[in-house]
Amino acid sequence: TDVANMKIRPAGRTYATLLESWGAMSVNIAPEEQYSALQQGVMDGIFTAVRIIHERKLYEHLTNLTDLGYLVCRPTAILANKKWWDSLPADIRKAVAEAAHEAAATQGTVVDKDDEEAFKAIARGGVKIYRIPPKDFAVWRESGRKVWPKLTAKIGQTWVDKFVQAVEKEK
Repeated sequence: TDVANMKIRPAGRTYATLLESWGAMSVNIAPEEQYSALQQGVMDGIFTAVRIIHERKLYEHLTNLTDLGYLVCRPTAILANKKWWDSLPADIRKAVAEAAHEAAATQGTVVDKDDEEAFKAIARGGVKIYRIPPKDFAVWRESGRKVWPKLTAKIGQTWVDKFVQAVEKEK
């Protein structure tokens, strides 16, 4: 990767660990300060959703943007209070669970469309979009796996395995 020694704002601790494994320095900049931080060179880049980069006009101070594709996934969680959930009749729980799965599938399609529109708008703004070629994707994916031991230590192998299986299924 080409991020060595760059100051990049990650979207969380797991992404910070990933960036650091690539040789970047993670910087913690509040959302309301990110635009000026890019403008003034306090940070060189940002690791966040492309639609956020577009909506906040952060791309105005970027020259390049990498589409990480399936290196980054967007898990969806629909949460409910256990007491409330347990109080529902079985048929209602089943209906809610089915609706949640449908909503998650729809959300993925909507987010993919929104992301693509954001990439196009950012490109129109003069930013070069880099799409990782299939031949290089394995190198990026393997380098990302460097953070797995830390993640496994935090949440356990079972959950890492389940997460990886879910991502592989959705590709």
